[in-house]
Amino acid sequence: KNYGDLKAAVGAFEHAARVNPRSVTALRSLAASLKTSGNVSRSEQILNRALHLAPLDGSTWNQYAMLEADLGRTGRAIEKLRKALALNPDLPEGDLNLATLFVREGQMEPAETALKRALSIDPYDAAAYDLMGRVLAGKNEMSMALYSFQKATHLRPDYGPYLYNYALALVAAQRLDEARTQAQAAVNADPNLAEGHVLLGGLLARDQRLAEAVSEYQQAVKLQPGFSLAHLDLGLILAEQGDLPSATEHLRKAAAGRDPNVVRQATQALQRISNH
Repeated sequence: KNYGDLKAAVGAFEHAARVNPRSVTALRSLAASLKTSGNVSRSEQILNRALHLAPLDGSTWNQYAMLEADLGRTGRAIEKLRKALALNPDLPEGDLNLATLFVREGQMEPAETALKRALSIDPYDAAAYDLMGRVLAGKNEMSMALYSFQKATHLRPDYGPYLYNYALALVAAQRLDEARTQAQAAVNADPNLAEGHVLLGGLLARDQRLAEAVSEYQQAVKLQPGFSLAHLDLGLILAEQGDLPSATEHLRKAAAGRDPNVVRQATQALQRISNH
């Protein structure tokens, strides 16, 4: 929405809250519109007002938790989400939100527990299956991780990020032909997914389909000019093909990135070219 729409929405909800100042629903709507418009401090004030009126309202606790999460206050967000779920165990997306925050904090066991609850409430939640796949892959439980990614992509077959995450897990499981198929599906579903183009490029390069790989890497750096890994992989292939000026250009961009491993590899490749 544009600024005018947001301003109008805030005004409408301000009016609703004035007409019925004890309406928690109106206050939650006002807080949401204020947050969207960027007025986070006032949004927090309104949520505190709503909780003062209805301290046992799980939906308000959930909304406040997500505001805390957006502000980077993950510990406080987890506390509020736990409170929300204690008050309303069937809160839509509550357990998924909680699991997402646990993953952010590196707490995989409680994340898995929350996801199991989420999927027991809604066995068709593609986002929960995708996150479960990532949690299980992080624990190296690859067969169960792949099952979860299969469920996510079955439920959302045209959603690029889920297809990409499935492809990554297939790479980890050394099922590379299947990974290439999923990576191709990911960029078909979401052509703006730069990470998908890089993954597909790497899998194509493995099969010596270098022209296609170069095309994928070029698309990635077009989408994200600062994507240092894409510049590195593209530079390495161009150097192998003998296009040293273009290779040097991309390797210099890779060497200017923040990933120390990428910087090291790019610097070494540039030294090899200069000694050529």
